Amino acid sequence: MNGALVLTGLLLIAVGAAMMLFPLRVRNYVSPREWRQDPDRAERMQVRRARAVGGLVAVGFGCPAVLAGLVL
Repeated sequence: MNGALVLTGLLLIAVGAAMMLFPLRVRNYVSPREWRQDPDRAERMQVRRARAVGGLVAVGFGCPAVLAGLVL
């Protein structure tokens, strides 16, 4: 078991979960121009994109890191 890899994976899962739970508090994935032109649409796009990136970080990077840490 590789403890550092397991902890890294858990950290990535936590970061991804936070992005999915609080999509408007993370990095802005929508351009400022879109926020000015149509704020409602921009907010929906921000939520969708932040949740997608959060899911990718948690499931795509965090889970494999935990599994690799447990196996190695």
